Amino acid sequence: MWKFINESVAGTSHQVSGAVCQDASFVTPFCCVADRGLILACSDGAGSAKESDVGSKLACETAIYSVMRFLQSDRTVADIEPNHILDWMRDIHAALSDAAEKHGTTPRELACTLLLGIVGCNAAAFAQIGDGAIVISDGAVCRPVFWPQSGEYQNFTFFLTDPKFERNVQCELLAQTVPELALFSDGLQTLALKYDTRTAHQPFFMPLFSALRKSEDPQELANPMREFLGSAPVNDRTDDDKTLVLATQLTEEMALDIGRRAAGQVAHTTTENVDENL
Repeated sequence: MWKFINESVAGTSHQVSGAVCQDASFVTPFCCVADRGLILACSDGAGSAKESDVGSKLACETAIYSVMRFLQSDRTVADIEPNHILDWMRDIHAALSDAAEKHGTTPRELACTLLLGIVGCNAAAFAQIGDGAIVISDGAVCRPVFWPQSGEYQNFTFFLTDPKFERNVQCELLAQTVPELALFSDGLQTLALKYDTRTAHQPFFMPLFSALRKSEDPQELANPMREFLGSAPVNDRTDDDKTLVLATQLTEEMALDIGRRAAGQVAHTTTENVDENL
């Protein structure tokens, strides 16, 4: 049912300094007794934290494990409630604290954000702490689920390792499946989002989703995606690490049909408005 791909590329500033990519992402299909779908996680390690690459990977792994354990207990995505999401975030926070102790450092050195998406047959759940964004699409129109979190100052955000992280956890539950979605770290925000209207930049996503729908083997897109993320036009806009996760359960024909129907509805509404004005 699902096609997906996830890739990360180190930012030019890290390449110059010799630092590793501090982003991480994981995508896991699930097929349980009561539901089936996809779990997606993306994390951006804080640039100022020495072990944040460890933190981002651990955050994604723990998130996937916590959600999978929930779904394997004969529950569905529709059963997810905000308190479950908060419990998973507590699990991740605890795992990061334990890892910091094992590494002989403080949790702050594993600081990272988290984007989490869970899509089932009849429902979807999303959670976020920090910057980056989750964008969902019906095949015709994209929208961000949350707006990237920032504090009082530029280049400031919230992390899972913060002592009061719980108050910054955002969640959204939908009583419907999601045909397509993307998760990306803050290195792509200026390309993928329109800040003046707080919307998704449609021309950024539509070609990417189209390529994924058409692919017979999504892994054949791995090299082109890495080349895109490391290309001059992208690097001219950001020197940060960049991670992009794409997933679709649409074919290209299905998406084109959705687009035609959406365009027809807009045309019908516009005609009605003209008639009313007359």
